[in-house]
Amino acid sequence: MKIMVVLVLEIGLVTPPVGINLYITSQQSGVSVNKVLKGSIPFIGVLLLTVLLIILFPQIVLFLPSHM
Repeated sequence: MKIMVVLVLEIGLVTPPVGINLYITSQQSGVSVNKVLKGSIPFIGVLLLTVLLIILFPQIVLFLPSHM
């Protein structure tokens, strides 16, 4: 559950309208928000795929804790 929260928060922090990390990166680099967003789309896609995999196969996340 905690892993899902972290992944969804990561997605929320890099997507508009809340995307505080998006705006901070844009301001610090001097690049427009649109360019930063276009550059982060592959990473957002990977995060969404990871969330989908965890939903479909929760054993991925539970493997190591079950062996402790």
